[in-house]
Amino acid sequence: MDVLSALSAGAGPSATPSNQSLGQQDFMRLLIAQFQAQNPLEPLGNTEFIGQLAQFSVVSGVQQLDSSFKGVAQQLTGDQVLQGASLLGKPVQRVSDQIGFDGQHAPVMTLDVPPGAARVEVDVLNANGVRVAQRVQDNPAAGEFTLAWDGLLADGSRATPGRYGVQARAVAGASSAALTVRTEATVTGIAPSAQGLQLALDDGSTTSLNDVTLIRAAR
Repeated sequence: MDVLSALSAGAGPSATPSNQSLGQQDFMRLLIAQFQAQNPLEPLGNTEFIGQLAQFSVVSGVQQLDSSFKGVAQQLTGDQVLQGASLLGKPVQRVSDQIGFDGQHAPVMTLDVPPGAARVEVDVLNANGVRVAQRVQDNPAAGEFTLAWDGLLADGSRATPGRYGVQARAVAGASSAALTVRTEATVTGIAPSAQGLQLALDDGSTTSLNDVTLIRAAR
């Protein structure tokens, strides 16, 4: 008879314990009950007894390790919140394939142009992925390059406020290479998550702190 069997025999069918986890005192009480209920002709062997003790030690160790991990996770979450609080009100630059247009201010995009590029093209896409505007810069200097979209569509009309997709590429002759777009917005809120600290931005978007490439001083 093992510990769980002794528990069943001593508790009876009407027992409904509120806590299903076993502490050290619970284990010792069950072990004593097991000794009392064992068959005198077939007593618990040393090997079986040591095995049950070892099993309980493993379970207890795992529970303590789980508690330690929870404590570390709580500490990390607290550190994330403190770190994020220092970003409130500050403009951040992050990798993004979208820009926000508020109807007045021209959103600015930052690109890293490779040497030898003859032209940079940036497509502005609507919610359906259709190009509605394009910005082109000939003979851009290699390195960091900024480009603003004035909110004008290809037909000359003004775009409605909202979120737009962006795709950028560097062109050299018949070849082209996609470019990573970085956009800027101000942090208005923070939220810790399993994926890391999430930042709410004033353009209506959210981004992970891991995607932030530059933090500016508050304006």
